[in-house]
Amino acid sequence: DLSEELKKIRKELLGMEKEILHSLKEKGVISRKLTKKELINLHKKLVESYKQTRNGNLFGLISKLSILLKIEHMLELLETQGMEALRKYFEKLKKSSKRFDKVLINHEKIRRIALILSLSKEREHPKVFKLVELIKQILKRNERAKIIVFANYRATVRKLNEILRNEGIKSDILIGQARKGKGGLTQKEQIEKIKRFARLEFNVLCGTSITEEGLDIPQVDYTIFYEPVPSEIRSIQRRGRTGRTHPGTVIFLITKKTRDEAYYWAAFHKEKKMKGILFDLKNKKVLKKTLLDWLKV
Repeated sequence: DLSEELKKIRKELLGMEKEILHSLKEKGVISRKLTKKELINLHKKLVESYKQTRNGNLFGLISKLSILLKIEHMLELLETQGMEALRKYFEKLKKSSKRFDKVLINHEKIRRIALILSLSKEREHPKVFKLVELIKQILKRNERAKIIVFANYRATVRKLNEILRNEGIKSDILIGQARKGKGGLTQKEQIEKIKRFARLEFNVLCGTSITEEGLDIPQVDYTIFYEPVPSEIRSIQRRGRTGRTHPGTVIFLITKKTRDEAYYWAAFHKEKKMKGILFDLKNKKVLKKTLLDWLKV
């Protein structure tokens, strides 16, 4: 469950989201609530149109969509990462010189959220405590257990690693190489960490998507999703890190009534559909002559 303070902030953000969506519907820009990917594509399309026409009405719509995307990101941070991640994002917004960021940070509801964030003593997402509890239970049963913890953000991976170490759990991180000024690991460092993990110098490897594929990760006993992913491919790749040579366990940490649930079921249903297509290919010998035939599946 989300904490009461996180629920309070979520209610404010959902109220802002509802206002903007209602405005966009009234203007005929959208007819329903769009996914994040659809919002990004619509934003790009309107920006391109504005560059060509310099239409003032389009600029207003672009402004609303920009703010809506930032609210979506705030909701994702709140629901899946917690109070501290949201605090850092607010600090980033306050320092920004971008016009839309200034408009957003001065919004009445955002100012109320900023006040809650400044007064709150809450630091970690409820999932953090459950993760520590789970890993301690696993290691109590088998002190030689190998565990991979997947998280979507580098900052989360570093934070989880720090918390696990503070709890006396042998842990390390595996993230991608440095990009756009953000710290990362060199390929040599990545390989060295994997070798150390294989030698069981530590029990828990906290990683981002780099841990899903491309690197020769040794067989593990437990794969823990700190948050579900909506992609069936990524979900399969992550689960595939366990259960190769002997039975393994996959654990999903899901915050109730949040996008964690939506992402979990999105990947579940996509995978189910994919397996259905593969079953047809294998058992019914369905023949597809062109790419258009595949789109009809």
